[in-house]
Amino acid sequence: MTGLTSIGSTGENTTFNGPIVASEGVQGDLTGTILTTTQNSVDTMTGLTSIGSTGENTTFNGPIVASEGLTGNLTGNAATATTLSTTLPINLGGTGSTTPIAARNSLGIYSGIYEWREVDDLASPSNDIDISLPPGVTLSVGGSVVTATINSNNSGNPNTIILQVKVKDTHTIEVILNSALAIDDLISYIIIP
Repeated sequence: MTGLTSIGSTGENTTFNGPIVASEGVQGDLTGTILTTTQNSVDTMTGLTSIGSTGENTTFNGPIVASEGLTGNLTGNAATATTLSTTLPINLGGTGSTTPIAARNSLGIYSGIYEWREVDDLASPSNDIDISLPPGVTLSVGGSVVTATINSNNSGNPNTIILQVKVKDTHTIEVILNSALAIDDLISYIIIP
């Protein structure tokens, strides 16, 4: 029937008892279930708003590109995430913070850099330096762990080293060196209160 261009009536279902073979494709809307799982030629479905079934995992074999973001809960690892909009509490394995510095403080780890300035050098050049910590960092004498290192050494003495770091009081750490620092020398420290 090479001249046949229309079958059925508008608004009425037309039944085919066998499979339909369309050598040049099918146009129009499809209803029902697509039985063949592989549909290689489908690359755009602008009207699609739902995939999968409630309570069932839906598998995507390639990466998911979401130009307007993802909504809902995520499981697994976010290996390349750079920003958190909310925090994961410490009791759930998170840091309770959205930035590295705040995370260290939330976990009880504090870090900072101390600079030996000219006024310090003129006032009391010494091998024994007291570093006062900012408000909010409270130490435990005999309980806090402190470590420090010299970041830069402008004294011309490459043998200047830190001999001891200890908690002096609840807001001060004491750094003892084998020789005095030079102006603008930096000491970095890490504290686990």
